[in-house]
Amino acid sequence: MELLYKITLPIHVAAGFIGLVLFWLPIFVKKGAKLHVKIGWGYVFAMWTVIVTAAVMSMISLIDGHYFIALFLGFLTLITIEPLWYGISILKFKKGVNKAMYNKRRTLQAVIIVYSLINIVFALQGGVHDGDVLLLIFAGLGLTNIKSVRLSFEEYRQQVNPIKDHILGMLTTGIASYTAFFAFGGRTWLGELLSGQLMIIPWVAPTVIGLIGIKWYTQRYTQQKRKVAVG
Repeated sequence: MELLYKITLPIHVAAGFIGLVLFWLPIFVKKGAKLHVKIGWGYVFAMWTVIVTAAVMSMISLIDGHYFIALFLGFLTLITIEPLWYGISILKFKKGVNKAMYNKRRTLQAVIIVYSLINIVFALQGGVHDGDVLLLIFAGLGLTNIKSVRLSFEEYRQQVNPIKDHILGMLTTGIASYTAFFAFGGRTWLGELLSGQLMIIPWVAPTVIGLIGIKWYTQRYTQQKRKVAVG
């Protein structure tokens, strides 16, 4: 297991670094252009590599008894899979989604909800410590999927906007990527600046900033659509 972990880790780190860089490039190039598509697929490939290697390392950590790392890494893996898969797949349904897409997404969201509950139980069973606070925060975010899971197919179908959902999905994967970077990769040098409960700041900062960015984008997108409709 130790050898497998040593082989997987550098692949994970390299793919993660590439993903962190490529995440920003599609934002600044013309949407839908060849360059945008090529960079976007490069990002998707890097992220799937990150997901697979993270899943492997999460299982190894679980077997070795490192339960916090296993749960947190596993959770980041899950909340990256859903928006990455959905953000790409939804582009195939510009003329309307089918029930198979609806069922697949509900299943993934349900798994995230169950995993969130497991994290909460783990965090609370022995008293809440520094790392457990992080599990609780992200478990709370995972439970927000309850609203989506409860949507009927007709309600879901009426809310779908392929382009908007694609962009929001990619932004969500970016939040997960930077959270993982600050929680694991950036922990060494951040530990020299922050200690104790203050370490939670860089862990949750990508989520807070990302959610603000998503809200801003959603409002901007809605306003642009209204202008086009009026015009």
